[in-house]
Amino acid sequence: MSDTSARTDLLLDGLAPGQRHWFWFCADGHPALVVSQMEGDSNGAEFQAVVAGARFGLPKDAQEVSGVVLGRSRTGVLLCPLVPSSWLVGQLATWVQSEIGRRPSLVALVGVAVVDPRNEDDIIQTDAGLWVGVIQPSVQGLADALEDLSPGESAWYWLGSGLPEGTVPLAMVPVRLDGSGRRFRARRRYFQVPDGARVSVGIATVGADGALGFTSRDASASDCSTLSDWVDAHMKEHPVLARLHGAVFLRVSPGGEVAERYTEAREA
Repeated sequence: MSDTSARTDLLLDGLAPGQRHWFWFCADGHPALVVSQMEGDSNGAEFQAVVAGARFGLPKDAQEVSGVVLGRSRTGVLLCPLVPSSWLVGQLATWVQSEIGRRPSLVALVGVAVVDPRNEDDIIQTDAGLWVGVIQPSVQGLADALEDLSPGESAWYWLGSGLPEGTVPLAMVPVRLDGSGRRFRARRRYFQVPDGARVSVGIATVGADGALGFTSRDASASDCSTLSDWVDAHMKEHPVLARLHGAVFLRVSPGGEVAERYTEAREA
């Protein structure tokens, strides 16, 4: 991750009600978001210098927009662009979907609304329904997380059983990207879980041999079959998913003692 991306994530993660930062978003080429601190840079000179570097190599007619990002307690994050653009929310949602597996702080942008630069109380663009689809677990996001995990590392996980056909049942994010799991918990609130489905959440650890162990108070035998069947159907296109075969699920008590151990049953 570049220094600019890291600073952007840090500012989004800590955005509090009443805070304001500069932002720039480009939807062309390699889509990118820049968030830069407004405090100490009220005229935007430092912000413009950062944007100039991010803009390098882009065509003159690239789709880009800049303005102010605002933190609000009740309405979430607001964007106040200098020039409103009809494509902003849709393109931003598409970009967040592609990046959120590697950058958990982007969950702050889910449900973002665009306000009129002449009246910040006037929301002129939003689409809550759009984000429901964007924030769901994805095959690519899971593959990215697995590729990013080394022996000895851990990841927060969410696993659903009994989900509709076509739904990705597993989401993971490395603990080193989200130490407390707060951002992953915020993201999970948007996952669609129908009546009758069951969910387990917990932590997955990579052993020295590369095998994965999933630990949760909610683990069950169905977790193994759900994951195994889904991996079989998708690992041809995403070979890294094969790492999930042979995973062990441990159901633990509130005190952390192992109550049950479940393993994948595969034919010889």
